[in-house]
This record gives sequence, C-alpha cells and structure tokens, in this order.
Amino acid sequence: MRLVRFDQAAKSAKPVMMALVAATVLLEAGCAPRHTASPDAAQSTVALAPSTLSQPVSQPVVPADASAAAALAAIMADPPDVATLSSDAVAIPEAIQSPEPALPAPAAEPEVPAAPVAPAPVVPAVPAAPATPLLEGVQRPFAPRIERWRPLVRQALAEAAAEGRLRGGATRLNDDLLLAMIQQESAGDPTAESWAGALGLMQVMPGTFSGFMYGDWNVVTPRETIMEPELNVRVGVRYMAESLQILGGDLYWALASYNAGVGAVQAWRSVGLTAVPPIGGYTETAAYAPVILNNYATRRPGVQVHIPAPITDEEIPGIVALLTQAGLW
Repeated sequence: MRLVRFDQAAKSAKPVMMALVAATVLLEAGCAPRHTASPDAAQSTVALAPSTLSQPVSQPVVPADASAAAALAAIMADPPDVATLSSDAVAIPEAIQSPEPALPAPAAEPEVPAAPVAPAPVVPAVPAAPATPLLEGVQRPFAPRIERWRPLVRQALAEAAAEGRLRGGATRLNDDLLLAMIQQESAGDPTAESWAGALGLMQVMPGTFSGFMYGDWNVVTPRETIMEPELNVRVGVRYMAESLQILGGDLYWALASYNAGVGAVQAWRSVGLTAVPPIGGYTETAAYAPVILNNYATRRPGVQVHIPAPITDEEIPGIVALLTQAGLW
C-alpha cells in the first residue's frame, strides 16, 4: 500500500476523507457483514457481497452496536478538520490508487547521415607567359653561351629606354643585334680581353667605359669593374645607341663606329665612301660590320639590313689619295 499525505490537497480531499473515516468506524463497529477468516490470519479483511454493491442504498446504515452508532453520530455531527489529520498518513488500498503512467521512452532520433563534403576543386596551374620579344619576328636562338646573356641585354635595353637613349635612329637597337655583337666581340666570355686592351662581353675600352659610365673619359676604372657583365653591357648599349642616333639609324655604319670610333666613320663618309676601307688598322673593321649583320639577319628572318659591297684592292689607291687630299690620311 502507498501512503498519501492529505496536506498536499486539503480542500479537494475533504469529502473523501469524511467517507473514509465513516467507513472505518462502520467496519470497526461491525456494521457490515463479516467474513470469518482462518484463525491464522494476521488481520481481518472486509468482503462485500456483489449484490450488496450493486444495489442502491435507500435507507441509512444503522450499526448494530450502540457504541458504534454513537461514534458515527458524533462524527457526522462534527466532522474532523482535514488540517488536523494532515500530520498522519492514511493508508489507501493499492486497488484504488491511480499510479501515474510511466512515460514512454522517447524514440531515438534517426541518425542523419552526414552530408558528403565535396572535394576542393583543383585549380590547374597557369603557365607563365613567355617573354615578349622586343622586335616582332620569328627568332632563331644563338648558341647557349650567347643566349645566356639575353635577359641581361634586355635589362640594359629597358634601362636605356627609361633614360631616353633609344630615340631616333636608336630605335633600331634590339636584343638580337646586341647578342650578335657579343658573339663577334667575345664569344660570350665575360673575361675576354683583346690585344688592344678592350675588355668584357662587349669589348669596351677603358676610356670609353669611363666616358659613357661617368661622363669623364679620363677617369681610371679598375679592370674588374669594366669586366662586370652588367656594367659592360650597359656601356655597350649606350655606345651603340649614340652611334645609331648620330648616323641616322644606319646599322652598318653604327657597327663600324663601334669598332673604329665615330670620328673615323664620319671622315670616311665625308669623302663619299660607301664602306669601310680596308687600309691601315681598319682591315678588321671592314669585315666587322658585315659579319654581325649577316649573323643578325639569320636570327630574325624578314629583317631588313643593308650591307654595302666591300672595297676591292683595286680601289684602295684611289681611296688613299682621296683621304690624303682631304687631310684625313
């Protein structure tokens, strides 16, 4: 049996309490029929006939015992206060209890499979754009010992353009022409030195180096400085750009002046010579420009170059007389 305390709901339980107390008195007084239990029973149990429970009660129940009747009358006349009974526990048969139904266990939520994670897109590597040549046309590469200097040559050209040196006739200067000069001058050897004292990739003379680098042709520059590839090519570009500007962009005469000097070329042209005369110390110069221009033309098919006809041995005596008469020989 479960014990219930009436102080939890005093007002709503008062009628029930009065009925239970009355029933208890009646049972104890023997008002209801008794069922004789066996002598070994620990206590008597109340048994009500089914017919009795189903018939309505038309007359008040009168207890057989006078003392019970008096007790019942006293209870009915002065019912006990529920509050006075709240401190005692009243036993209620288990049969009339209304146990709270157990709540069903919550249904397990179905496991939601994780959404598949899309793999990160693979971004293909973008190849670097090839370097744009400074002059349009199909290029044929030089030998590796020469091609290795192309980035340095292009850097020197960019510097010269930023300094305003590539104007007028100097706009014809490009990396292929300069590489053809390096091939002819030093074969790509930055430590090359000629019998005349020219040094480095572009065979620059010490006085020429000081003049184009420092603006003073009399400055003494150490050999190691002149042979530094970056500085040597920078001076070579400046020298060639100036020659092209003075000579109206003529590649042949500009190359000749790079080898023999601008003064000698201007003297030859002043008497009407169309090519370098192979006289005195200029025999090498006479072959210098044609070799470079032929090499340059093979690297850029379609490029327009002019190589004049060489001066023959039969023409040399008349040229010498002409130069002597002009005071140039």
